[in-house]
Amino acid sequence: MELEELVIKPVVTNGKIVAVSEIGVKVDIKGRMGSITIPLRSVITNKKLEVGQLVKFYFSYMQVQ
Repeated sequence: MELEELVIKPVVTNGKIVAVSEIGVKVDIKGRMGSITIPLRSVITNKKLEVGQLVKFYFSYMQVQ
């Protein structure tokens, strides 16, 4: 199977906020998958962001072109 034929499907992934700054949020991903830092504009919530909050997000593999 060629890499171009591979279908990548995002899955719902859980994590926990470990850092909050003026520009972004750092999340530890469950399952020893590491961490990810994203800009605040990518976070959908009405709550104040705090360390320790649990989050859900869609996650998939990256395909290099």
